This record gives sequence, C-alpha cells and structure tokens, in this order.
Amino acid sequence: MLGRGGSKFQFGRDKVIKLSASIEEAIFMDAHPKVFIPVLKTTPLTMPHWREPIIGRENQYALVSGLHKLKNHLWSHSSPYLRENWRLLLEHHLHLQRRTHRLDFNEDLIDRTVRSIKVSKPRLIHGDATLANMLANPDTGVWRWIDPLERTYIPGDPHVDLGKLFQSCWEYERILIDASFKGHFNMVFAHQLAEYAGLDYNQGQLWCIIHIMRLLPYQEARVRIAFEEILSCIFSTSMEH
Repeated sequence: MLGRGGSKFQFGRDKVIKLSASIEEAIFMDAHPKVFIPVLKTTPLTMPHWREPIIGRENQYALVSGLHKLKNHLWSHSSPYLRENWRLLLEHHLHLQRRTHRLDFNEDLIDRTVRSIKVSKPRLIHGDATLANMLANPDTGVWRWIDPLERTYIPGDPHVDLGKLFQSCWEYERILIDASFKGHFNMVFAHQLAEYAGLDYNQGQLWCIIHIMRLLPYQEARVRIAFEEILSCIFSTSMEH
C-alpha cells in the first residue's frame, strides 16, 4: 500500500489487517465512522479492502472529499489533549532527527518554523492527512481516511492536517512511485483547500515544512533529495510573509 511507512499489512480478498496498529488508533477510527473507513475488528486493526487513489487523476477530488470529512466531522470536536510543552518537545524531536540522520537543512529552519506556529483551542485532528492515507469504496466511490496519528509534540490544531494536505499538493505520493518526478506545488489548489477549510494558508505552510522534515529520515535517498529541495523552496517563500 502506498506510503504506509513501516506498518505491516495482510491482504485478503475483502479485508486488510494492519498488524502493528495500536488499540487507540482502532478506537479513534471506530468512534468517527463518517471520517474513517469501517473498523471490522480492533485487535489487530481490520478494515475493508477498499482501493487506493489513482495518482494524478482523482487526487484533487479525493482531497476535497477528505477535507470535507475532517472539517465537518472531526475538527468540530474539542480535544482535551494539549501538552503545554508541545513546542519544546517538537523542537527537540526535529533537532534530534536532523543530527541522527544528517539531514540537509539548516538548524535555524527548525527554530524559526516552530516559533512561528500559532495554536488556538485544541481540536480533534487526523494527524497524517495525506492522499496516501485515503481509500475509496470500490462500489460507491465514497472516500474515507485511515491511519490517524497522534504524537505528544503535535498539538490538536486543524492546521496540522492542512499542512499534510499541502504535502500532497506537492505530489508526495507521485514522488514516491515515480523515480523521475521531482515534485510540483499546486498553489492554486492549496489556496482553495485553505479557503474551504477556513484556515490560514501560511500556518498550513509552516506545518507542511515540519511534516516534510519529519518524513525525510524514512525515505530512500532519491525521495529524500527531492524533498530537501522542496523544503528549501517552501521555507524561503513562507518566511517572506
């Protein structure tokens, strides 16, 4: 399955079993059936075998459909979870990643980006809302999300999800599967997503920077190089505003 990181899956004719899912992830998905695909069994997390997006043909429709579900059925719920020290935890995590994996971006990029983030009242979020985490019912064409993500250093802010949508606006999924593709940002569509979400475009870009920094260590060299170049481009433009 596209972009699933280190998670292991077993595929049947009509279901998919995620072996490494935590019980919390399954419970969260099951609690929001209008957002996530149905949970057939929580341990291990078992889901219907829906189809993945066809990259380049229906990605915009899928992302708009997914955004609608996030906005109307997830972000509308307040979250009781927001660590007061999330900003320090995030800075520490990113600095550690940079040193451990020898990532090719300036250390100042971390501090400037994290300091520029604004967080209001915490809301429930997906946490990893890229096109790679969307599936469609093959019979109805209805889209749902999978693989929600929660970390102590990620606040419950809808701009976190907007930044992930922007990651897909950079065609993250196509970069993964096309060795010759370097990435192209659909700025017009990204602005449309931010406007429809009722969120701040520039805050979404800041979170996109953080998401890309976090994904770099887990990519092969070709993908890492492509996204290091993208990271430099995003940072230079976002910090002008």
